Amino acid sequence: MTKQSPKRFAFACALLGKGQKASLSLSRGRGRFRQSRRTGRFARAGMKSNAMIAVLMWGIVSLAADQTAAKTAEQSQTRTKKAQAQPVAPQRPTEADRESWRRTILKTPRPKRGCFTASYPETKWREVPCTIPSHKLFPPKHRGMTNDKEVGGSGTDCAATVTGHITEAEGSFFSVDVTSECGAQSPTDPTCTSASADQYSLQLNTRPFETKACKGSPDSRCLGFEQFVYDPSGESHIQYWLEHYGPAGTACPSPRSTNNCAGAAWSDGWCPYPDPEFPSEIDCVVNSQKGVKPSESETAPSLGLLKLAGKAAGVAGAADDSIVVTVNGTPSAAWGNNYFPDLGSQWQEAEFNVFGNSDSAQAVFNNGANIVVHTSVTSGTTNAPSCDCKAILTGESNNLNLVPNCCLADGGAEPSITFLQSNVAGQSCTLCGGEGKPCCSVVGALCASANDTCWSGVCVACGAPSEPCCAEEQCPRGGRCVSNICCAPLSTAQACNGTCGTVSDGCGGTITCGGCAHGESCVYNTCYTCFPRCAAGQICEWSGSTYQCVVDHICKPGYHFCKNACIQQIIPCSE
Repeated sequence: MTKQSPKRFAFACALLGKGQKASLSLSRGRGRFRQSRRTGRFARAGMKSNAMIAVLMWGIVSLAADQTAAKTAEQSQTRTKKAQAQPVAPQRPTEADRESWRRTILKTPRPKRGCFTASYPETKWREVPCTIPSHKLFPPKHRGMTNDKEVGGSGTDCAATVTGHITEAEGSFFSVDVTSECGAQSPTDPTCTSASADQYSLQLNTRPFETKACKGSPDSRCLGFEQFVYDPSGESHIQYWLEHYGPAGTACPSPRSTNNCAGAAWSDGWCPYPDPEFPSEIDCVVNSQKGVKPSESETAPSLGLLKLAGKAAGVAGAADDSIVVTVNGTPSAAWGNNYFPDLGSQWQEAEFNVFGNSDSAQAVFNNGANIVVHTSVTSGTTNAPSCDCKAILTGESNNLNLVPNCCLADGGAEPSITFLQSNVAGQSCTLCGGEGKPCCSVVGALCASANDTCWSGVCVACGAPSEPCCAEEQCPRGGRCVSNICCAPLSTAQACNGTCGTVSDGCGGTITCGGCAHGESCVYNTCYTCFPRCAAGQICEWSGSTYQCVVDHICKPGYHFCKNACIQQIIPCSE
């Protein structure tokens, strides 16, 4: 039997009661009851009728209730379906979400040699057509600095240096305060009046290193030099160099290019390059066979949207080296030809920056330009790299200057360096960690300069007398660290002027000034004479009107008794 709700049952009972009352009223309306069998039969018939009415009413109520419940359920399901049919607005990914995704996809192995890209939130690389690298040359720089008004070229640059070996590095720009840029043959047209706009290159360069590729070189100075290059046309590739390969006329190693190598680099093999700095010898140069062109390119004011990475063979399971260019959060990658299979075991310094677009050109930025450069390295350790701000690696340059004492080295999950370059006269370090600037929130690299320390949240000069102590309680510019302040101790002449016994040097140490003449006693670091001379166990002490020999005595405030003498309380009494 189907279970009915208590409300239904109560309702049916109420109807039954009403039926009985109705039946009784009907009987009374027909006259008085007689105590007879006939009357009883009518009464029993009336009760049966009432029971049938109650059962009928029960069925009607149950049916109505079931119909109502079904209708209510149907309406509820309709509302639910309508709610589910309403489109849910997708949550917009944050910049942190996109960067986390990008880092993950960069570690994802690519399925084969070739060129690939990926867009957020894809979890696999998509193959795209490769490009043929341009024939532009990005020659290395051999000689020392001759121009401190440029970065790269004849000037210097900041590079990240490790004690181990770099397997991958990436360069980016934390801040770009630039309105325009042009490309000029350094520095013939610094005003950009006739030069083309947005003619620059991004370069991630290795420091020249010993390599097995120099095996056939007759010159013991032969070194490898690898460049990961991007230019604003969107084309990116790897260029390989063998510096000091041999005297002029020396054949470069195989494979050798079959094209015209004059002023050009090709992808089919090595080309000789007559070095203008060393006319009597040649370098050798070759491009990777393939490059990759991202879906969009950027003008100089948008440099902050670009990242350039270079990887040695073996990273993420790759059999060859590779280049990855990220434009506005979307990475594009191309394989190299691994002309230096020992790169991952020889690479110790990485330079990244924006330079002129090939052939020793200069990127000329508008007056008042400031760019914060960031270079991260992977070398199997969380130790911070060193800032080498005297690096001379590439022949291209820009018209900015390295801001002094403004390179911050950071360790941890992403060991890196960050530095500021500017063409603003007298530009000070505006990075965290610069002198007078807030300390950075990294352990071991709170301040950019070794001559600064973090003091009350601000980087201040350290290491000189009266200045805060530098790291590890050091005072490299004089003094001794006392309560985190560099204190300059008094000299013996300064501390012992007219005194005797042991005195403080003013910085927590002591100086022995010697004793008194015959017949004198050292009292309160001053020589006094008692007549007659005090016997053993006695001292000469001022009694208020004269000096006299005493055994029991009380030293004045700030002194205590030691070895028959009152000495300064800050000086311990040693046996």
